[in-house]
Amino acid sequence: MPRPDPDPLDDLIHAGHDPLTLRCVLLSTPYRQQAPLTMERIADAAGLLDRWRQRIADWSTHASVPMPADILEAAYRAFDRNLDVPAMLDLMHHVESDAAIAPGAKFELFVDLDRVLAVDLLRDLGGPHP
Repeated sequence: MPRPDPDPLDDLIHAGHDPLTLRCVLLSTPYRQQAPLTMERIADAAGLLDRWRQRIADWSTHASVPMPADILEAAYRAFDRNLDVPAMLDLMHHVESDAAIAPGAKFELFVDLDRVLAVDLLRDLGGPHP
């Protein structure tokens, strides 16, 4: 019986790459396009998740503030547009750097969106803060 083609994701996981980092790479690629699983993209995704996890841990120390409705609506509109997760990730980058958005609102927004992304952005919550 012929052996099926090897799965590049399985190979990367067996090589020690975090499956959630690989998920982030796949999510950053437009739906129905092949995701180039290069070492550079994997490293970039790992760095992004590490940064966002630390930011969430930092933001969690601030008072909770309601999520900006317009931003949350824009994120869900992106999902409705043929699963345009890359657009939603771009929106998250914007929110992260927008000083006009309160840290507590950023926390609430990222936690809410991670319910869809499922990349465990709360992983570092409650851990030591540098």
